[in-house]
Amino acid sequence: MAWLGFEEGCMDEERFAEILRKNSIEPGNRFSIELLVGGEWVRFVVYEVHGFVEGSACILAEATGCRVLEGGKHLILGEVSAKIWDEAVKVCDPGGGVEVIPVYTYDAFLDVRMPSRYVRGLEPEILVGGRVYRLPLSLGDLEDIARKGLIAKVEKAASVYGLYRVVSEEALRELRRRREEKEKEFRYEVDYESGYVVVVRAGKVSAVGLPRFLVLLVEEGRYKDARKILQEAPASMRRELCEALLDTYYLWKTMGRDTAELAEFLRDEGILRDDEAGE
Repeated sequence: MAWLGFEEGCMDEERFAEILRKNSIEPGNRFSIELLVGGEWVRFVVYEVHGFVEGSACILAEATGCRVLEGGKHLILGEVSAKIWDEAVKVCDPGGGVEVIPVYTYDAFLDVRMPSRYVRGLEPEILVGGRVYRLPLSLGDLEDIARKGLIAKVEKAASVYGLYRVVSEEALRELRRRREEKEKEFRYEVDYESGYVVVVRAGKVSAVGLPRFLVLLVEEGRYKDARKILQEAPASMRRELCEALLDTYYLWKTMGRDTAELAEFLRDEGILRDDEAGE
């Protein structure tokens, strides 16, 4: 949509809206922005309007005695075919001065609109899956985009414009918390008959041979889990498990690793004698 607006405080808003209507222009949504005009920040009351507005700002500035701005497709700076261009507004003052000010950079590769350094009060936006989202994205926005299977577009935008400009700090904190919780996730189901363990770790599922899994447990210091498996293992399997643990113990000694905790566990389970430990 096109824009028409006037310098805030220069005239009554209803008067300006009425002037637009008299010129067959129906004012729509209203918002305020600040523009860097002639080296100073000036606040404008702006209306979204339908129709052709080229040249209106200067006519209205002369008629009202106020600085007036216009914006629309006629103020695109650059080649649209290049996929990146600036969108500008034209500010006219009653004395005849005119200034064209870029307010947005539009990236058609990523469908991103980023406000320029000459404007305050405009929100950056990204178009994903037919919906416009304000930047930085909230957690709800990210979840909605992820459901559409379009999160890769957000990742590309973040790599170009910076993570914190594209994703809110609150969303990032929650995503980090979820990732940490997921990384901590550790569940397993032992099938003594087949000799395998189904392991769920950080959302990934794998199958591991029971002797190898037992070794992994002690390597991670999960002696409580290792003890439970040893105690519940059938006698026919316990010997193989004990041998795997002993092999690990002697390998650690060869490597110069600290074996005190493992040795204590093996002694408690009757797998290692004091004279074998040599501690």
